[in-house]
Amino acid sequence: MTPAPADFEKDWLCQAADGDRHAFTNLYTRYLDSLYQYVFLFTRSAYSTEEIVQDVFVRIWEHRESLREVESFKSYLFRAAKNRVIDYVRSQEVVERALSRLLADQKADPETPDEAFDYKVYYHIVQEAIGQLSPRKQEIFRLSTEKGLSHDEIAAELDISKSSVKNQLYKSFEFIREYLNRKGGLSFVLTFLLFAIREIL
Repeated sequence: MTPAPADFEKDWLCQAADGDRHAFTNLYTRYLDSLYQYVFLFTRSAYSTEEIVQDVFVRIWEHRESLREVESFKSYLFRAAKNRVIDYVRSQEVVERALSRLLADQKADPETPDEAFDYKVYYHIVQEAIGQLSPRKQEIFRLSTEKGLSHDEIAAELDISKSSVKNQLYKSFEFIREYLNRKGGLSFVLTFLLFAIREIL
């Protein structure tokens, strides 16, 4: 009699807990597509989805000893992904606030020469990213970050739906975050966030 998939899974969990990479690869392969689809529902970004999915599996592998006690790997996996998605959404909100502050305060006088240099570097790179957005995205983005208009106000001014405004802004912030990451790596993004939001958090 052929063992049921659930029986295989329990074996894989125990083997992975002992450090068996092949067993963990079996678990990874079995759930990769469904986890990707789940995460993508929230991020709507292939780049961020791949980043989150890989991070979830890496973290599970790093704490693989606990897999021996897991009854349902699917539930365990998707719960971990849900927590990571929540972190992602929060980080998106922080990026949005940071970019808005940086662009709205572009004429503010920095307190020290070092801050003046940092401010110019961050502002220049963000402007580079904005310049790569489509004309419509740029218009919506600047109305939001530089003029401080609400979604309703932007929708009324451009004669488009509020949902369209939210969608375009979301995609713009996501693109700029990815651009910052590609430009200088994660450490650059973190430094930028600490600099840009230090007075509002």
